[in-house]
Amino acid sequence: MYQVKIFNGPADKDGTVIQSADAFGHKVDAKGLKLGINTINSFAFDLTPANPGYALIKPKTTLIEVLDVPANEIVFRGRALSPEDSQAETMLVSASFLFVSELDYLHDSIQEFKKVQNTSPKQFLTDILNVHNGQVEDYKKFYIGE
Repeated sequence: MYQVKIFNGPADKDGTVIQSADAFGHKVDAKGLKLGINTINSFAFDLTPANPGYALIKPKTTLIEVLDVPANEIVFRGRALSPEDSQAETMLVSASFLFVSELDYLHDSIQEFKKVQNTSPKQFLTDILNVHNGQVEDYKKFYIGE
């Protein structure tokens, strides 16, 4: 079972639960959590106005965290893209949301052309991330690990 929590920006430490691991808690109508290699992961779902997150999600500001409760492991972190309101044939009002993983933060910086020679892959990646990190907020920064 998954718990899904949204945050109103990086300063919001408490967040709002929009899907509870509880059987009777809030739920989202998940369309899919797409995880892959060499790609920006995504999580799409619908919310009805009864869900506490319905009016809280703002594009590129709202952050999300999906927790696999039994394993106590975060399986997805990301940010919101533009929502789409809809009214199905059943007359049920809902909003569709798409969240993309933290790798999407790399779109928030601009890399200038640079000819690179005689450098290791680690140094090349470090240079790219230093340029990115110099242009974005702290929560969007990436660092080289082992």
